[in-house]
Amino acid sequence: MRLSFAFPLLFAFLTHANCETVASSALAKLSPALRDLSRKGEAEKVFVTVSLSSNKVSLGSILHDQRVTSPAGMTLARGYVEGRNLQKLASVPGVEFIWDAGSREAPKPPDPDLKPRPRKKLDPEELQKALKAAPPYSKTPPPVKRQPGAAKSWWGKDLLGVQEAWNMGVTGAGVKIGIMDTGVDFANPDLMGTQARVDNPGSVHHGWPIVFDGNSMYRYSLYGRGESEEGGITGYCDTFVIPGSTIISATMSRSFYHFINGGGGQEAHEFTYLTESVSGKYHFGHHPDESLRRDVLNGYRPTVLVVDHPDVANRGPGYNTVYVDLDNDGDFTDEKPCYKGNEISYRDINGDGYADVSGGMVYFIANGARPIPASDWLYGIPPPDNGDLVAFSMNDTHGEGGNHGTTCASAAVAQGIINGDAPPYKPPYGGPGDGMVQGPAPGAKIVDIGNYYAGGFDIDYQMFVALGYDGVANTGDEPNIVSMSFGYGYTDNETWDAFSRLIESLNRRVAPMTTWVHSSGNGGHGFSTITVPSPPGAVTVGACTSFDTCDEFDSIQSTDQILSGDIISFSGAGPGTNGRQVVSVVAHGAWGSGDIPVNTTQDGFSAWELWGGTSRSCPEAAGVLALIYQAHKQKHGAFPDSDTARQLLMNSATDLKYDVFQQGAGRVHAGRAATLASETEGIAASPASWEVGNFRGVDYEAYAPIAHRGQTHAITFTLTNPGPMPVSLQVRDVNLEQFDSTDIAIHTIATTSEERNTRKPDYLMPFHVPGTVTHIPPDTALATFQAYFPFDVFDVDYTPGDPSTITLPRENGYRIIPYDWTDKNLDGNLFDDSVGDVPGLVEHDEIDSGEYMRFNYGYVDGTSLLAYVADPLAKMHDGIYIGVQHKSYDPPIAISTTIPIRARYYREADCPWLSTQGSMITVPAQGSAELHATVDVPTDMPFGSHSAKILLEPTGGKSLNPRTVIPVSLNVAVDISTGVATIDSATEGAEPYVNNHLRGGFSWGGRSECGDTRIFFLDSQSPDPGSFLVARTEWEDPAPTDIDTVLFGPSEDVFTTPGEEEYHSSFGPNTLVPIGGDHSPSRPNNLYHTSTGTSLDYSVGPLADGLHALLVHNTLFGGTRFEVPFSIELGEIKLAPSPLEIHTLTATLVQPVTLTSTLPFTDFQFDAWGPSKVEKLYGVTVPNQGYYSETFTLTDGALLDFLTASQAPDIDLYL
Repeated sequence: MRLSFAFPLLFAFLTHANCETVASSALAKLSPALRDLSRKGEAEKVFVTVSLSSNKVSLGSILHDQRVTSPAGMTLARGYVEGRNLQKLASVPGVEFIWDAGSREAPKPPDPDLKPRPRKKLDPEELQKALKAAPPYSKTPPPVKRQPGAAKSWWGKDLLGVQEAWNMGVTGAGVKIGIMDTGVDFANPDLMGTQARVDNPGSVHHGWPIVFDGNSMYRYSLYGRGESEEGGITGYCDTFVIPGSTIISATMSRSFYHFINGGGGQEAHEFTYLTESVSGKYHFGHHPDESLRRDVLNGYRPTVLVVDHPDVANRGPGYNTVYVDLDNDGDFTDEKPCYKGNEISYRDINGDGYADVSGGMVYFIANGARPIPASDWLYGIPPPDNGDLVAFSMNDTHGEGGNHGTTCASAAVAQGIINGDAPPYKPPYGGPGDGMVQGPAPGAKIVDIGNYYAGGFDIDYQMFVALGYDGVANTGDEPNIVSMSFGYGYTDNETWDAFSRLIESLNRRVAPMTTWVHSSGNGGHGFSTITVPSPPGAVTVGACTSFDTCDEFDSIQSTDQILSGDIISFSGAGPGTNGRQVVSVVAHGAWGSGDIPVNTTQDGFSAWELWGGTSRSCPEAAGVLALIYQAHKQKHGAFPDSDTARQLLMNSATDLKYDVFQQGAGRVHAGRAATLASETEGIAASPASWEVGNFRGVDYEAYAPIAHRGQTHAITFTLTNPGPMPVSLQVRDVNLEQFDSTDIAIHTIATTSEERNTRKPDYLMPFHVPGTVTHIPPDTALATFQAYFPFDVFDVDYTPGDPSTITLPRENGYRIIPYDWTDKNLDGNLFDDSVGDVPGLVEHDEIDSGEYMRFNYGYVDGTSLLAYVADPLAKMHDGIYIGVQHKSYDPPIAISTTIPIRARYYREADCPWLSTQGSMITVPAQGSAELHATVDVPTDMPFGSHSAKILLEPTGGKSLNPRTVIPVSLNVAVDISTGVATIDSATEGAEPYVNNHLRGGFSWGGRSECGDTRIFFLDSQSPDPGSFLVARTEWEDPAPTDIDTVLFGPSEDVFTTPGEEEYHSSFGPNTLVPIGGDHSPSRPNNLYHTSTGTSLDYSVGPLADGLHALLVHNTLFGGTRFEVPFSIELGEIKLAPSPLEIHTLTATLVQPVTLTSTLPFTDFQFDAWGPSKVEKLYGVTVPNQGYYSETFTLTDGALLDFLTASQAPDIDLYL
């Protein structure tokens, strides 16, 4: 008998084996939550959406209760699948991706120690009395509205130039902004009337607000009712109950019941309401908002009444009017009727014109003919029966995400109506419009998309953004702009992931007029801390500072002490794992005022609070984009496409003098954006940025551009001047160059007298105070302040030298804070250490109140802290101090340590590898000119990413951008054509982004993306079969410092496969997926983990033809130095023959196998496993719907291969 085998040789190097199997390729098609579920192998069923290559794909019996729809040419199958069958479902030919509808983690506050000031409000009993005594809706004044001319653009908006745009009549009118978040409370006086509506008279939804609630819709598709079977409350309210009636003159009475304590009990109640039903049948239900029950009505769930009012001409046919019993008195006659055109339910308790209690906004009332918006084309759901369902838009603060959606909406469109509890230094209130919260686009309208975090399918939310209510793009029932203030660090290959690529595909193929706006994330201070989703064509927004418009930080007396314009340390930065800049612009995210749902304060005039994060900067930038959309339409009669809108936003931004990986083109500027979009004045540069390079000669817009040493790349920019006068521009190419530094140290004290107050430093040192000490050189464009402290102070359980003792949680942490000092009392000092009891400690009575405010601060939950200040000498008043705060953990630990601090100074220098043709260029009036730029990559250029700027500085023009920034980035690819390459710091420059040094940034605060990261690319061309890429990473710091190296390699997906619905040529030849290396355990709160147990790590993965990448991530930082240099040796290992073929007539065979390595290895171990004896089981009987199992033991194995054969139509195999 002759045996023949052909199998690949599998190479496993230490702990980092990674071979492609059916299972691993199937896992890549599952959403992260489904991957975890599939690994458990349980029989629990989960409802999923499956993206298919066509409607001819058969899923057999794996997917139960199938329903198939084909929106926008895509084929979606929905149904139930057992968790253990998920990988089997993913392995079916034609399955592209499988989405889950589970809840999502809502954004964490970027500084959880920062607590907004509590608002005074009535206790529960007083509130009930006030509600009962409140005037009926019919007797209250109309809601206070924004007064023309009242807006004074409260501080910060002036820096964004919004008043300039408003003076032009550009307020965002006619533009719809989608807020994909928790939901929005439109009863907040600042948001009252900002709901977007369907303005297409031909739509069945004409005149109704535009809202999409993917969580409620998917649950309704399962259960056919608003409240799901498992008890989950959604935004849909079942109203099919019709109790008996008693007529009482002009009113009627019904006996119905209250839900008490969330449904834990029922209580009969008599309800009174107007006699106004055409049919005489009244529908009742219970309002789904938990905040109403818990925060307002003392445990009672409010009752909802639905009426078919006779005013059909205005309210529509069928059931058309909703009342909510917001005072819980059983009397609907004093409540506000909600109907089309007047949909917001609220009560004004004190009759001051400001809503104090919210019942949400009605956006759908079932009339038997109208479908729930978008449910028909997404799910094929028929319209609910007449009067049986009401859909509410609301922001339930007890749901996932809290008040996040309302604050986001206010950052874009807040009207400036409310002004309660304003800080004492805010100028006197000038009336409605001059309030605490002002969005840049008060004329724009909000499309509420949420609660996104409660659940629903990602693909549904994104399809709605692209296609709106009717399933057809660009018909006016979808947002023009969508703001997404969330992001996830669950994957290393962000921008290559399916979620990001889905959005990019929809934008390029289906909805090119829609602009997706995404926050860069709160995972800084490290580089490459962008989160998912990050579509390459989106506007990605970082966060800059605004300290302090809300009287929550430090201590100042006047608005001239407010500081702004620095990149906050937590702001996520590029480059992305696709090598692109990612960050487009920044806006104010640290910090500012934001509106909150009125049910949390029960006082509409003070329903705002301090908040921050890239969650805030993202919708603020979306508001500026709305101004661009309006101005562009006024000029051209049509909205811009997303590429044009992004270009105008970047061209008009204010340069903050930061690296382009952090700031993009700079801080958004509304006035210049509106001016440029209206083609009144300004300079437009196309393209708006330059990401140098290509891939094998082709520039793919959504692929990684790379360049090689010794290459030359050139580009021609078109500069356009729409103004009436020619514009002369000085042209400079610059990058930031470190030219000096200062080292100091602050010594903390083991004392319980530390106040640990976020508004006051515990330790303080003068750093640049003229006449006393002056460290900062005069030509400093950017100063960075970095501090570190020992790991055994951070984690007191850790024994130095023994990483096995690292134990969560951390016990100590610090903030580093550069302060601006204003000598208001003219005493010549900020603090006097001789006044208190503890020398060296800043005690409460030792520091002058009203004299200090932070420029910035660094505070991650790790051992390395970093804060930045641009133009420090221009921004400071009387001096700069460096402060340290001991963070407050429970229990507090009194501990002494030394915190070294290094200030690095950067100046703008001529970029040595970038040049432009000429230093001056004139752009003619209402004309254009060409600007030629060239990159010459030096032959010794360090591998990795580099950044620069082209600055366009006009010689005149009051509305012109004084410094138009064209961001430039360059990825120098590693060359392993000789078989080996080394990445080290031998020729590294002095830019903020140093390719071969890492500066900590890890955090035990639960963010996976945290930690300084570097990206390197290489192009492997036609490697031999059996080739593997090996990376040997070594760093100069012992445990617990840890650096992970993850390898990525090419893989096809639906976005890069011609013929697939999602395909677009901009995606290039393939995506990149992880092929080798791994991350530290317990991610995101990393523990120590290297393959050698030392500061040396190996990663290995199969080498294929195409682009590969290395991600180097600083997962732990020992806190003994400012930065950790590292080096990587890259090489190839080849196994031959590959595959190994065996043809034998005997049981024994000697077959030579050759292993060739371009890297030297010591103590190398090689193990081999041949094919085992084939085990065969014949005649096994498996009962119908039953199981058969075998247990076996495996030792020294590298691959398992199973094959089943049966006459049964479906046999499932589980391992």
